[in-house]
Amino acid sequence: CAPLLAKGDQLPAYRVHRGIDFLKVSFWLDWKSTVFLDLLKQKKEALQATEAEECVSVTYAGRDWNLFRIGARMFAYRLKCGDVSLLLSPRGAKSSIPSARLEIGSLTAQTDLRVILWGIRSYLLQIGGQILKEQVSEVHLAADFIGLAIGDLDLDNRHRWISRAIDWTPYYSHWKLTGISIGKGDIMLRCYDKVRELREASHKQAVFAQLWGVDNYDDMPVTRVEYQLRRPVLKDFKGLECVDGLTLPGELLNALASLWRY
Repeated sequence: CAPLLAKGDQLPAYRVHRGIDFLKVSFWLDWKSTVFLDLLKQKKEALQATEAEECVSVTYAGRDWNLFRIGARMFAYRLKCGDVSLLLSPRGAKSSIPSARLEIGSLTAQTDLRVILWGIRSYLLQIGGQILKEQVSEVHLAADFIGLAIGDLDLDNRHRWISRAIDWTPYYSHWKLTGISIGKGDIMLRCYDKVRELREASHKQAVFAQLWGVDNYDDMPVTRVEYQLRRPVLKDFKGLECVDGLTLPGELLNALASLWRY
């Protein structure tokens, strides 16, 4: 969305860039074909026969991936392209554990989320997996306050917070506040110096400079406000368009304004 304005009684107006910074979607698949899974098994076994190689390239149905020698918890195969990860398992849709999981990182989530999301759904069908069930497992909502320095907010003063959360942690570097986190696990809030974080991620700097409307990523201070919401929280949001909670990615994307309001 276009930059919004946020203004308080004691603050001037700041431009705000909102978006999704991380998305995790789980899929239960009915494998109509195992050709792609057989290829991954062959490639992984050959990779594990080596000592030094960490991953190998795999091209299938028009997409290029890096296949890693070690899978992930509950998933035999870990594919990655940029900040997009696709985890696959040969188990079918009858299992309580999903057959596939899609994880979309910040760069793609902030710039190309819908295209990648719908593209991977089509890709699963191309590799032989018919989607019988899908659900959003985790989402990070992010708002960047452009021109607002975290050091001016007194965020580490716990007496200024009202919260039912048990966990509350401030973070410092060279005795200067860099961020705070409130809560843990299913619902969590992080506020931190986004410019400082980007200093260690040069591949993201130009993208965020463009999103923020500045020439260089560090032209102005930026305070990031980020909420982590996992499945146990998302399933509690119910309404006319999501009777069983925020389950489908489309339901989530249509409900972003409501989530921020909450």
